[in-house]
Amino acid sequence: MRARKFLERRVTRRGLLAAGSATLMNMLPGSLGIARSTHMSATRLPIIHETEAYRFSLVLETEREAECGALARGAREAAEELGIVLEVQAPQLLDPRTQADLVYALVPLVPDAILFASTDPVAMLQPIQSAIDAGIVLVTVGAQLEADVGIAHVGADNIEDGRFAARSLAEALGEQGKVAITGAALGQIVATQRQQGFEEVIYSFPGIELVGIDANGDDPLSGAESTAASLRTYPDLTGILAFNRAGIEASAEAVAAAGKQDSVTIFGFEAEPSQIEMLRDGVIRGLIIRRSYLTGSAAVRLAYEYLTTGDAPSTKRVWIPSSLVTSDNIDDPAIAREFAAAVCNVP
Repeated sequence: MRARKFLERRVTRRGLLAAGSATLMNMLPGSLGIARSTHMSATRLPIIHETEAYRFSLVLETEREAECGALARGAREAAEELGIVLEVQAPQLLDPRTQADLVYALVPLVPDAILFASTDPVAMLQPIQSAIDAGIVLVTVGAQLEADVGIAHVGADNIEDGRFAARSLAEALGEQGKVAITGAALGQIVATQRQQGFEEVIYSFPGIELVGIDANGDDPLSGAESTAASLRTYPDLTGILAFNRAGIEASAEAVAAAGKQDSVTIFGFEAEPSQIEMLRDGVIRGLIIRRSYLTGSAAVRLAYEYLTTGDAPSTKRVWIPSSLVTSDNIDDPAIAREFAAAVCNVP
């Protein structure tokens, strides 16, 4: 289906960008009844095409990020349904400078919208602002920017994810036992927020004691050593929550080395192929996954709706609840489509 156009006459993007505010307002007859949103400005009026398909660019954190595959797939399928030409770009490595260069290179091409997953909430503000100043519609996905920019943000609520993880782990443990968390990292906003939410809820279970917090970040070796130390200090440890891939791998290695696979329940975040296999093999019991496929699809639809109607989203933050994956639902099609394809298929 081709994008619906809400003005019959052709107004090109070049014409919009060149026009001043008075000229732009003269282009929009009052009889059309188009209400100006509080989120719109004279340089960010909806872009109307009569024959051309809309062009969107999805800029991700890194093509090696596991969730990138699911997010890109959701965006691509929504774009195909709506007749949108979608280009996906991502740095090979998680590098704000490289991602900034991608954004700066996109600005002269003036896509109708940029869907953006930030590598750094502060460093990426300037390049993204250059896109907004050029009249490009922005929807942020996944990690948020420090400032409230763009027409909307679509993604998971990290604090709520931590709360959800606490409830899920507590239920798996029968609300009894000693638990530790690993993969926390000072200064890493996602892990910090997940930890905040987890601690808010886990202390509400009187039968559960939080006995260890390992801030080993993304280092599997350090994580394995600290988890092994926790197992020695607390031989009756019953549960571990890992905030990232390194934490999951470290926990699994330490628990196996201690011969405690049957007595220690491991939950983790993310859903890379190796973690999915660990779940299938019973090495870990549960994964909290962000619904990246739904996030990509929702971001495309929000930008499309804005461009075709002129109406800003009713809320600037669209939260996509995360899900718990266990052996019971791992083959559910609605869950399986969220599993990361190992690559983003970036051209």
